[in-house]
Amino acid sequence: MLNKSFGLEKPERLYLRDDIRRLFEQSSGSFIAYPLRVIYRVVPRKEEGRPAVSILISVAKKRFKHAVDRNRVKRLVREAYRLQKQSLVEEVGRQGVTLHFAVLMLDKELPDLKTIEVAMQRIIRRLGRELKHASNDSLPNAFQSR
Repeated sequence: MLNKSFGLEKPERLYLRDDIRRLFEQSSGSFIAYPLRVIYRVVPRKEEGRPAVSILISVAKKRFKHAVDRNRVKRLVREAYRLQKQSLVEEVGRQGVTLHFAVLMLDKELPDLKTIEVAMQRIIRRLGRELKHASNDSLPNAFQSR
């Protein structure tokens, strides 16, 4: 039987227009784990039924002209995140917050899975550190709500 913790269900994807707008307008920070750029937003946990971590994956048409290439990059990023997300979900759960983050492709070359996996490992480690750091500072500006 497939373990659901390794799945990536629709509620775990950031797809609502208002959530995406708030992510980019009121972000808690951003960083680069080449070839990926991350923009994230930490908010207090409100609803128990919604997942603690939501992800948005974006690949610009400017960088990859063909849809098959854009879809391939998104599929690679989704797979790398899906396999490595457990430690991030546990950390967010311990902190009692909700994390929304966007992953944007920076490179113009089609990456291989290993490159994306290494970048995703760096992203997850960095987000975990940012959450711990924010909790040590009592989350002053990380808790920007509406």
